[in-house]
Amino acid sequence: MPFPITETTQVKAIALREGAVDSPIFTSESLVVERVTTPTFVEDETSHTVQISCPEAETIYYTLDGSTPTAASAVYTTALSFAQTTPIKAIGMAMGKATSLLGSTTCTVSYSVGDTGPAGGLVFWVNPAAAVDGWTYLEAAPTETESYAWALADSLPVVVGDTHTEVGTGDANTLSITHDATEGAAHLCLDKEFGGYEDWFLPSRDELLAMTDLTEGVYWSSSEANSTAAYAVDFSDSPVSTIAVKTQAHKVRAVRAFL
Repeated sequence: MPFPITETTQVKAIALREGAVDSPIFTSESLVVERVTTPTFVEDETSHTVQISCPEAETIYYTLDGSTPTAASAVYTTALSFAQTTPIKAIGMAMGKATSLLGSTTCTVSYSVGDTGPAGGLVFWVNPAAAVDGWTYLEAAPTETESYAWALADSLPVVVGDTHTEVGTGDANTLSITHDATEGAAHLCLDKEFGGYEDWFLPSRDELLAMTDLTEGVYWSSSEANSTAAYAVDFSDSPVSTIAVKTQAHKVRAVRAFL
């Protein structure tokens, strides 16, 4: 029975039959298989789309998360849209040919403070240390959520002991809080979905202070002050940091970081 060869291969074979001596091992010359050309990319920076081209391929497989594509990955059929900086990798496959080498590109989208972000909220921070931190922008959720306590377990305030106040720490703070708490503002953010994105967190104190478009009221941050209180920001006038008892209900505005 014939079998397909998808890359340059040297075949070895032996014949067996019951009651007979095994045949000598047959070794073929190296069977050279033509390789599909490497996929290429054409980016349209105006429409934020990218087309993948691989004329020799019957099927193009791609990924958008930085992983290496396989035959189990998404199949390319039409131009891909992207709203934030996205790594794209692709391979081409065709019957009787070796799989192409990996093609890759990074499609870049630039934002400024005040722009509408990928999820439909306001971009309020551009990270000057993006290459080190792994994120470039902070985007506020398009709408605030209902008022809620800071963090509770069995209706009692939770002591986290491992949160920070600086810009860039809200995500880690939220994970620390939700590890110990069963309900509260951090859980509220973690469970939210806006604009197709589910990577929201409760902002740190300094992240919250950097936001300027919030309606009047007091908003929770993810920065713990002590065993019974956490930092909040009062937007009644200009943003002012304050401390509030964890069981009090205050407004919540989720945030996400992206490339």
